[in-house]
Formats: sequence, C-alpha cells, structure tokens
Amino acid sequence: MTTRRTVAAVAGVCLLAIAGGLIVFEVKQPGDITKKLGALVLIVQGHPEAVTDIDQREAVAVALGTIQARNLANGATPVTGYKLTSAYHAFGLTRAMTKDGRSTATWNDPKDVWVLEFVAPPQQGWAHVSAFVVIDAGRGTVESFSEEKNN
Repeated sequence: MTTRRTVAAVAGVCLLAIAGGLIVFEVKQPGDITKKLGALVLIVQGHPEAVTDIDQREAVAVALGTIQARNLANGATPVTGYKLTSAYHAFGLTRAMTKDGRSTATWNDPKDVWVLEFVAPPQQGWAHVSAFVVIDAGRGTVESFSEEKNN
C-alpha cells in the first residue's frame, strides 16, 4: 500500500511539474508573432510583416498631415477639427471603402494598409465635411486620399 501511495505521489508531482513547465515555458516562434504554451498556440498577430507596420497613431498623424498639405497645395483653406470615426488595419487589400460604401480606393497589388475615416464640424459654408485616407502600413505613405464637402 505504501509503495502504491509513493508511486501515486511521485506521478502526481511529475504531472504538476509538467503542467507548471507548460505554463512557464513560453516560446516565441521566429518570423511570426505567435506564442506557444505547450500544445496550445496563441496567434497574437497572424501576419509576420505586421511587426514592422506603423501603428494607428502614426497612420492618423500621416493622414491628417496629408489632408492639411493637400489643401494648402491646392490653395484651399484647410479643414480644421477632423475626428477619427473609423480605423482598421487590413492585410493584403486591393480595395478599400468607407463604411457607408460611398468612397472607395483600389490598387493592383495587395497591400497592408490602414483605412481611416474622419469627420469635421461644419465649416467654410459646408454642412458635412469628411475625409477618407488609406495609408500603406509598411511604408507609412498615403495610398489614397479623398475629402468630401457638401450640404
């Protein structure tokens, strides 16, 4: 009986050690953003290039700077007070559109992009002011831009 208890105790300790080792032992896979926990694999970001993509804050800064610069280059009074209403980071897109489907952008090669929508308060005689900007997430450059002003 004592031998059986000893074997059961040793087996229990071994199982606890293995379980504890699985919890503590975390391996990062090279070239990917996954975390392995024993047999469980957690995909934090399934697109390896996303590691070098700009973040949302940077994409918004590029977009707002572009809106201002293009207005100034065209001799227009820049719109003020733009607020971000929609943003998503997409992988391998060849077409992006606003949530309401009014504005679209297309290009030939799949790209990792930030798709951003903005609205501004009424100004310069316009009741509705909005902008739609697509930023190349890898390079941080504007892929597509449109600004809409209407009553």
